[in-house]
Amino acid sequence: VYIAPFTWHEKSKQQNGYNYQAMVQDGFRRWSDHSGGRVRFQFVHELRHSQINVLWRRVDRKTLGHCEYAYSNRGELY
Repeated sequence: VYIAPFTWHEKSKQQNGYNYQAMVQDGFRRWSDHSGGRVRFQFVHELRHSQINVLWRRVDRKTLGHCEYAYSNRGELY
């Protein structure tokens, strides 16, 4: 898994880049833990070494359209 660098245009929010990376890694670790180790991830520092790429993009929210959330019978969001 390659997590692309995340930067804010405002200097006061640069710490959020670190928080974002930690949050993404935590999500993948939780996925692995909940799968009982059947799904595993290795984080890499270069895009060319990855099979999964996570990249943050700024978008105009209006262009995203309508979004609905689905829940499992155990109340898990997916």
